[in-house]
Amino acid sequence: MESKKLQGYLKVSGYLIYAVLLFGYLFLVNYLYLALVRYNSIYFNITSLILRAMPVSYIIFGCLLGLEHIVRQNRKDGVWSVTVVRLIFLGLPSLFFSFYWFLYFIGPLRKPILPAWLPQQFFCLAAVVFGYVLITSFNKGSNLCH
Repeated sequence: MESKKLQGYLKVSGYLIYAVLLFGYLFLVNYLYLALVRYNSIYFNITSLILRAMPVSYIIFGCLLGLEHIVRQNRKDGVWSVTVVRLIFLGLPSLFFSFYWFLYFIGPLRKPILPAWLPQQFFCLAAVVFGYVLITSFNKGSNLCH
């Protein structure tokens, strides 16, 4: 009985650490974003740093959300495989939307192809989705065919 109680405490403390890690990361990312915006407003320097850093930071957050999946997969026996179809049909579109503004201002897109009324949160959410899809596309098992 004590063993189950200890396992329960360990599980709760693990989720507590996981939550602190996730929300701490979000606070850090938003603090850095505001610092970059302040810097750009003072020096009137619209750099590509924000356009690159924000999607990457939200992709990392999506990967952190899928961290539990990787931990569970790592405990399994077998070889690692990648769900390529998932990466193509979910990952690539969300990756494109994640870096849309970077591609438009700095990269190869010359005209906007998405409506201007899309809020910034759409692109942030796309980055989180890409990170989550990326990390959860890795699976481990003995009879996988992907």
